[in-house]
Amino acid sequence: MARPVPGGIDTCIRGLCRFADPSVSFAIIGVDAIGDRNRLGKWETYDFESRTVWFMPVASLDPADQRRRIPHTVRLLAGLLRFLGRLPKSTLVQAHRADSAFFLGVLFRRPLAYFIHTQDSGITSQDSDSVWRRVSRLHRSMERWVVGRADSVTVFNPDYAEKVREWNSECISSPTWFDPAVFHPTVGHGEIAERRETRVVWVGRLERPKDPSLALEAFKALLSMETPAHASVHLDIVGDGTERETLERLIGEMAPAVRERVALRGRLSAGEVAGLLRAASVFLMTSHPGYEGYPRVLVEALACGTPAVVTCGSDTGGLVRAGVTGYVASDRNPETLAAAIVQAKSIDRAVVSRSVENLSADRVVERIIPPSARSRESECGPLVIGPNSDGTLAIDGLPVFSGNMDELMDRLAGLLQESDKRPLVVTPNVDQVVKLSKNPHLRELLQTASVRIVDGKPIVWLAQCLGIKNVHRLTGADLLTKCAAESAARGWTVAVVGGPAGVAATAAAKLASSYPGAQVHGLDLPNAGLGEPAPPEILQRLADISPDLVFVCLGFPKQEAWVAANREYLPDAVYVGAGAAVEFAAGTKARAPQWFQNLGLEWLYRLGQEPSRLARRYLIDDTHFARIAIASIWKAKA
Repeated sequence: MARPVPGGIDTCIRGLCRFADPSVSFAIIGVDAIGDRNRLGKWETYDFESRTVWFMPVASLDPADQRRRIPHTVRLLAGLLRFLGRLPKSTLVQAHRADSAFFLGVLFRRPLAYFIHTQDSGITSQDSDSVWRRVSRLHRSMERWVVGRADSVTVFNPDYAEKVREWNSECISSPTWFDPAVFHPTVGHGEIAERRETRVVWVGRLERPKDPSLALEAFKALLSMETPAHASVHLDIVGDGTERETLERLIGEMAPAVRERVALRGRLSAGEVAGLLRAASVFLMTSHPGYEGYPRVLVEALACGTPAVVTCGSDTGGLVRAGVTGYVASDRNPETLAAAIVQAKSIDRAVVSRSVENLSADRVVERIIPPSARSRESECGPLVIGPNSDGTLAIDGLPVFSGNMDELMDRLAGLLQESDKRPLVVTPNVDQVVKLSKNPHLRELLQTASVRIVDGKPIVWLAQCLGIKNVHRLTGADLLTKCAAESAARGWTVAVVGGPAGVAATAAAKLASSYPGAQVHGLDLPNAGLGEPAPPEILQRLADISPDLVFVCLGFPKQEAWVAANREYLPDAVYVGAGAAVEFAAGTKARAPQWFQNLGLEWLYRLGQEPSRLARRYLIDDTHFARIAIASIWKAKA
């Protein structure tokens, strides 16, 4: 904590400490990168904005030095064991590597939050510098065990998140972020053009997976295109690592006129890096495919307004759009990269910086680290299902819609006429109620809804036990079908967003075929994470469709959080969180027979379809609903 070290994990931890809600406290076990062994095993305090962070180094090493006989993780965990008695009690243990997470999962019986910073097999590929590349199968098995045991999993790579969700359905995908106080644009596009200067900046660890040597080759190709008579061309390489000696040798072999245009800057502070990026014409990234998780330095470069040229496979978040924010090279050919750099120089820097405004740290971190559950619990109290003052059903004190499906259609029609232009309809079922009870922060999603309908037979039965009448089970799947049927008669345009690739389009086609005159459109929303910004192309397509009703089928709480995070950019419509409705409509999943549904056994039918994904949810997690029901009945009688 006393000295920042290169790498996304260190920057991520610092960002979490700085931007998380003040109710969350942090105690960090880490390494001493200064070389003072007297610090080991002693707690230190550091001020981060409005909080104090506790830090205890347990091993002395340089994380950027990859010439190690003993793996860094082994030294860290050995130090942790040595000073185990000095650790405080905690409500959550957070780990950012599979090996340390595995060790912590065995050692501690506390809730585990696991963060994944690489792509699938990124740390075990042959281009990786990790010792785990020699025993990739062991690492895969270890990570799968960690993911299955973890209470929360955050993956900084949208593609790998889909795989991880097969092991833990609660996994969320998140982008990385930039610190807006440090990385911001100040140099305009016009000023760069006036100076007629081409300054390329490369930032990263000087290690094989980042391939800094390719940056040198691309720079030499660039010099052959832009002669000194027309432009001043420079390359700044920021970072340190085992490849530094190789780079120094390659630079030494260059002609003097070329050599003087290349600067090996070494390690720089975040502010110094930001200054270089703002002064640069283009940011260059040359990582091998499969290594980057969600490259933070690319986000920071774009936040500074610097167009980016990246190798294929580096931009895992899809931030680089041709001619808008930069270019993705079609191959690893230096001439291809040089040609892209020439093109990228003329890109409007204001457009570049605006493209990542939604990845500001103050917006992203709050989706990853919500306010302390303990403080939220004290504010909200335990979740209870019971009657309103008028005798209707309420969940957590919030009114639930009373009426049948036809009456709900009239209510939706009324929402379309109200001043709230983007109302949200939520469909709480047993699983959602259990999640709401365990994570009070999620209750805000329930509070922001304009309409709440019951999608769970046990909730209907509980309401009847409490003497509440006129409670109907109205599922998201039934609501989607009914709205498609009503589309022609009421003039509604319906959009279905989410589901596996191609499923939304299939669902829309089938619904339109089943109900002549219905206007139904399907849009893919691949790899959407919790509260993640909507891709610009999705926003544009929704604007072109101009829907009346949008069914967002990402599962709870992602679908509701997605609407909340993007509300100001979405077109005016009624938004419905509908879970698996898109797959039922498309026919890729079969619904339980009606008699199964009437008996409240639809969960059993789905468990038979997807036992590996749903066993924990239905057989372990959702049994907590019994406690909620007992508490609700007890309170009603009292």
